[in-house]
Amino acid sequence: MTLPAFLRNVVSVNHKVKWEPPGGKQGGCAIKGAKLHAFDELWNIEERHCRARCGWQSACTGYEFVQVSESRRSSRAGTVTRCKLHTQPIAHSLPLPGSFFAVCFVKRQASL
Repeated sequence: MTLPAFLRNVVSVNHKVKWEPPGGKQGGCAIKGAKLHAFDELWNIEERHCRARCGWQSACTGYEFVQVSESRRSSRAGTVTRCKLHTQPIAHSLPLPGSFFAVCFVKRQASL
């Protein structure tokens, strides 16, 4: 999946962080040689809050934001969101079958 033009090189509000999709493609974040649970996981928050939390945390290397069917987690209908704040380097992105929407962004210092 190619990244839509409006998501390319998105810069945070504070302009100190530049958010880039790994390899220019979207999907879930893949960590090379990742340790188990090398991330914080938050449910049912908006993507902008997920991004802001990663931007504020110095240990955060990037984030994954996914919208999935709630029926995958419970018997209720609807959708839920999941935010993963990664603490290990993100290697690339990969497809996430079963998700309605999945993005991965690597946190970089913006050049002035």
